[in-house]
Amino acid sequence: MMKRHARIAIMHPEKGILVVAKKGHAFNLTGGAAEQYEALKSAAVRERREEIGRAVRTTGLVFHSDHLIKKPAKKKGGKIVPEFHRVFTARLKPGAQPRPGDEVNWAKWVNSKNFGKTPLAAPADMVVPMLLGIGRRKRK
Repeated sequence: MMKRHARIAIMHPEKGILVVAKKGHAFNLTGGAAEQYEALKSAAVRERREEIGRAVRTTGLVFHSDHLIKKPAKKKGGKIVPEFHRVFTARLKPGAQPRPGDEVNWAKWVNSKNFGKTPLAAPADMVVPMLLGIGRRKRK
């Protein structure tokens, strides 16, 4: 079964793009896995509410990707899993300040000045530089 992910790139004209992280994980855009029959935009909004608890206005679709990834397994080889990603853009409602919710430990703004200092997970490592208008950072 294909795993479906929906994320929101929350943008601020002066601060940059909001990323969040759980303990022990790289930063990513708000969002996560969609439930079996959940629309991707609805999943992105639900996950955003759980992660930063703030209202946003969704402004468009900016990125989509369908790919196969190799998941680690306890036995040799792992298994190939299809994944489907959609990233929507949004802006915080006036006066709203993001704060980590129940599902994340940190929330921070990434911009062209601090971009190289923030470890980003996929798809943020592709979407954030594109939205900031800078070159994509090479994966290690």
